[in-house]
Amino acid sequence: MMAIESQAAKININMLECSGMDSTFMGILTMISRLGTMKACPVILNNVNEANKKNFASLGISQILNFTDTSTQQMPVMEALPTGGLSDDEKHKNILDAHQELIDANEENRPVFQDIITFLKENNS
Repeated sequence: MMAIESQAAKININMLECSGMDSTFMGILTMISRLGTMKACPVILNNVNEANKKNFASLGISQILNFTDTSTQQMPVMEALPTGGLSDDEKHKNILDAHQELIDANEENRPVFQDIITFLKENNS
């Protein structure tokens, strides 16, 4: 979330090579998008394939995400964010937060993810 916290004007995420997603990744994208909305920093998911759009729709979160289809010639210049090593506790917290975000974004996701959240809380290492 560093880019949003540093007052970025817009965040583009190129999903061209993303052939599939797990719930943690979808939760992280939802978290980034919702935080971007609160900070007036639009988060745009570029080149999301139809299967991934269906995954977002199945969780009822499509309406809070911004999708565009952009050819590689039209892609804005992108900058990779620095990746630092996360501790196991930080990774655990990110997974927990991502699944909680999916519930916060759509309460209908609670039956799907509540057991995961309960497990993660009980097994905090």
